[in-house]
Amino acid sequence: MMWAPAILSVVTGSMIALPLVPSINELRRRRDAGPLPTRSDDGKIDNFARSMKEYMEPLTTQTSGPFRTMRDGLIGRVLRIQDIASLPTQAIDTPTFVPQNAVFSLPVCFTHELYVRGNLQLANHSLLRAALVEGDAELGERATVARWIHVTGNLDAGPETRLYGRASAKGELTMRRGTIFERVQGSAIFAGVPRQALFEQSPIWSGSSLTEIRLGRVRSNGDFHLRDSDVFQGHIVAAGKVEIGDNVVVIGSIKARTDLEIGSSTQVEGTLVSRGHISIGSGCYLKGPVMAEEEIVIGPGTQIGTASSPTTVSAPRIKIAAGAVVFGTLWAREQGEVTA
Repeated sequence: MMWAPAILSVVTGSMIALPLVPSINELRRRRDAGPLPTRSDDGKIDNFARSMKEYMEPLTTQTSGPFRTMRDGLIGRVLRIQDIASLPTQAIDTPTFVPQNAVFSLPVCFTHELYVRGNLQLANHSLLRAALVEGDAELGERATVARWIHVTGNLDAGPETRLYGRASAKGELTMRRGTIFERVQGSAIFAGVPRQALFEQSPIWSGSSLTEIRLGRVRSNGDFHLRDSDVFQGHIVAAGKVEIGDNVVVIGSIKARTDLEIGSSTQVEGTLVSRGHISIGSGCYLKGPVMAEEEIVIGPGTQIGTASSPTTVSAPRIKIAAGAVVFGTLWAREQGEVTA
């Protein structure tokens, strides 16, 4: 009986320690010491395009007849040049593959996937559900993309086009006046006009990257203001509103708790972040990301990012004026618009 307390203590201690064995082994061997996966894909905007190519394989590999059964049981169609002129006026409700250039001179409506192995010209008032174009694509006035479009060349969206979901191009992407968009990406995104004068690098600052130099930081408990033609080196963090005048150079990033206003012909080498609105004047150069929790307004002639340094502009609402250009991604989580 004298051993009973000791045996009870050992058994109790073992029961307490048993759940800790995996943690102890992990501390010794560290087999799972890595980031937890948060998504199954790599986050690239053209993932939908790769999935479509796999889905369209029955249409692209078989050669007998224009109609073929897809993997999900739907009947797909191969559309030849001679078939385009005789398309019905009603919606085309089958997955469609065009093995050459496709020119639709009359309005068309594709309620399923469209895969074009060539260039695409879409008539005014046409509608696409989802499209992959291995070439250039030109969307007519007031055309609509309901879910997504990916183009391996250049994408030109006509006036008042609706680009819902994702629109991406490996080449340049042009959105004409009145275009509504959500998430667009291209080597260069032009608003209103296809090409204009661009900065290949920072127009004034030619020093090292901001990550390679030590910059000070200014903290303001209220509003912060830089006058016209000021030059400021360092990061700006304000608990209130930030106002930057015209022809100002900021070698650093800016963060505002409320609104952030950037004057005309101003250069900012870092990031712009606001918990309110961001207003950017005309002819500005911004190198880093621009993010707001409410709205971003981009003036005409403003350039964000460069070809060698693409970036991201993100807010629930974005208004970008004709003549502005963004290298990278424009992401309006609610709605974006190209203004006159």
